[in-house]
Amino acid sequence: MRRFWIGAILLWPLLVSTSILQAQQWPYKVFDNLVQAYGRIHPSAPTLVITPIAGVVAEAKDDGRIFIGEDFVELCTTLGKDSANAMAMVLAHELAHHYHHHFWAATYGSAFADSDWGKKIDSLGNAVAFRSYYESQADDFGLFFSYLAGYETFTIAEKVYNAIYSHFQLPDELPGYPSKEERIAIAEMASARVKELIPIFETGKYLYILSISESGAYQQQLLHKAEQCYTTLLDRNLASREIFNALGVIYLQSGLSYLDPKQHPFHYPIILDEESRLYGEGAIASAESTSGFGTNEAMAKTMLDKALYYLDEATDLDQHYGIAYLNRAIAYLLLQRPVDAQYYIGKAEEVALAKENDRLLAFCWEVKGMLNAADKTDALASFGKAKELGSPTANANADRLQGKVAPSSMPSFGGFGQQQMETADGKELPSLYDEIRYQLSARDRFTVGPNSYIFQQPYKQGQVFIAECNERDCPYDNLVFYETPLQPQQQSAKGITGGDQVEKVLDKYGNPSQIISTGTYEYYQYKDQKILFQIGSDNRVHRWILYYFI
Repeated sequence: MRRFWIGAILLWPLLVSTSILQAQQWPYKVFDNLVQAYGRIHPSAPTLVITPIAGVVAEAKDDGRIFIGEDFVELCTTLGKDSANAMAMVLAHELAHHYHHHFWAATYGSAFADSDWGKKIDSLGNAVAFRSYYESQADDFGLFFSYLAGYETFTIAEKVYNAIYSHFQLPDELPGYPSKEERIAIAEMASARVKELIPIFETGKYLYILSISESGAYQQQLLHKAEQCYTTLLDRNLASREIFNALGVIYLQSGLSYLDPKQHPFHYPIILDEESRLYGEGAIASAESTSGFGTNEAMAKTMLDKALYYLDEATDLDQHYGIAYLNRAIAYLLLQRPVDAQYYIGKAEEVALAKENDRLLAFCWEVKGMLNAADKTDALASFGKAKELGSPTANANADRLQGKVAPSSMPSFGGFGQQQMETADGKELPSLYDEIRYQLSARDRFTVGPNSYIFQQPYKQGQVFIAECNERDCPYDNLVFYETPLQPQQQSAKGITGGDQVEKVLDKYGNPSQIISTGTYEYYQYKDQKILFQIGSDNRVHRWILYYFI
């Protein structure tokens, strides 16, 4: 009997045949990207196997392998621009089954649409009810993490399901499964649920980006609002090592801001996620000096303890998560626990060497220099190695160690309510906000904390995100972001558009006030104009983002 599969499990490509490896490497790349997005070590990532067996779509086994058929790979290639998206949709769905232990029928593994498997599972009773729940949960997680991995899977469920059922001649009704139409409906409902989370995720990211160049009450409030966004994602059970690390970083930044820069004079290389580093002026202490263990120090300890809690959660998910180890080392350094700091520098260094990650290794050397600041010769040597490996702050830290630059806090933000200089569609952002705010309704609002909401509204193919704050101590009522589309791209007020080289941005706008990297992109921030340019690895502008405090 001909068998048809689509199932649940994952990673580390096996050598199947030379021709497959030569002609079909791209599914492995999609798979690797999704595994990185999930960022989990428990259970271990499965292995992806491309099999030439006729009729195989995908099958996940509880022994740590996911099989996809060459026929399925070929089917994906017929979907044009959605080829990788279709592959990501199926693999991310199956990864969700794997990571959330959906092998409730372990004897049989888990399959997407296998007639024989379905009949066996159906004999257990209540199979369809179980499958509907698991499929819905897997769609939720699969869609969210495929989005984090950079794939557009929200609108293709019907297209992909129809293509699979048609190509493999599957009946619409299979024993042990929801019907094809029910599965499409499950995927579309999951898409609607996850779409509600994307504005929260995006707004949290932008709030954090803006906080990097601020200090005092403004920085604390931006970090607080970012924390609410990420916590909301955790409350929806969308936990990943990156989200735990982000929460750890938020509290680490907050704790650092309460410390005296005279006692903590360095630029600390706090890392947002695996590929991101906070460049520019870095993260520095900014509190007024206090005598003894005062209020500021007590608040710093509270924040740093919370940072360690979340960073510990991140490394529990992935024991090879080097950036979380480095962030933990910085937290212990600030807590004046040098033995613990040294231990986690070592853990981060092991990961950096194993993954040949020179930037992470550079930051390990830089934190070593800070840890050994009492021995200036040794510390300067460490900063020198960090500089050789590419640290953007090593020289500044060497200067501070030698007293060439007096420690100082970053200036407080002075832009709340000031006139917006940039324009979108010929309109300044306050005017754009006034235009759309009367169109907002309850369906556009997402709760992210007590008296705190996120709104999303499409505008000219872009998106407007509004962080509304009704808390007593909030220094603004609304923080508005306008994110232009990737394509087609609009022009900024000074003529920058999508595809322009970063040199053109520097020519038109000068040096940015801050450069922040968040994984796939770097963001060039110009505080006076209140604009962020999103720069890709190709050194070109991908989009730009306006922001405005009201």
